[in-house]
Amino acid sequence: MRNALLLLLVTTCFFTSFSIKAYSEIDYRITLKDGRQIDLTDTLTRRDLEAFSLYDLRIIRNAYYAKHLYIFQSDELTYAFLPYEWYLPLNPDVSTFLGSMDKQNIQKVQKAEDRLRNAIKRNKDNPLASQIIGVWHELPFMPAGFADAYQFFKDGVFIKNFNQMDCSKRVLAYVGTWEINENDSIKLTINAKREIVGGEYMPAAGSCVGEKELVGGEIVENHISKPSSIWYLSFEDYNLHDQYSTLKIELEKTYFKYSGNPKDYY
Repeated sequence: MRNALLLLLVTTCFFTSFSIKAYSEIDYRITLKDGRQIDLTDTLTRRDLEAFSLYDLRIIRNAYYAKHLYIFQSDELTYAFLPYEWYLPLNPDVSTFLGSMDKQNIQKVQKAEDRLRNAIKRNKDNPLASQIIGVWHELPFMPAGFADAYQFFKDGVFIKNFNQMDCSKRVLAYVGTWEINENDSIKLTINAKREIVGGEYMPAAGSCVGEKELVGGEIVENHISKPSSIWYLSFEDYNLHDQYSTLKIELEKTYFKYSGNPKDYY
């Protein structure tokens, strides 16, 4: 009885707050782990969905059900949407509430999930894929910080990070997808650019290369459209003074295997 009264109170407060705002004033945006946002009132394009992991795509797809207050069977999904002021698990069936744009966007996300699963399967079946996963660094050793470096994730996502010691740069990284082709080449498709907006230049300090350092500002990720790059994969052993052994690879320039775990980039 007590729980029922509590639910009634929460529900009353929820709909009271909704009645104060017009539907058009509700901010139906979700924020994903990497900070990127999806507006649930916009029509999605294929390009919008190309740089996300399977986990992110699952969240995006279910967000359209959450928008109509769907009761998820998964606690993970419930907790993913509870922080948003517009969500409360109240409706066991939202099929009649989904608009045409909701349905179209859900179908687009499902197709993106299928494409990514197929890419992951192709990569899994190719022995070269297990070698490419991890962190690849521009230098065969680690100075005060990372120079240019790639992170290749097993879910088909890659991040190209630019020199950490260049403290004046605005573009921090490119984000996109990778896959191994039948001719043992790797295809990289850049879909987003991570950059600093705003801030001011100050005299550089610490291990920064150059005289200026960009201080403050906001890190944002913007979708961009760039042609895919394709390189033929050729791994070679590399030895540094008979003390350090690793692999090297030729992409737009030479990179050296730093780690088999892409999360070792910091």
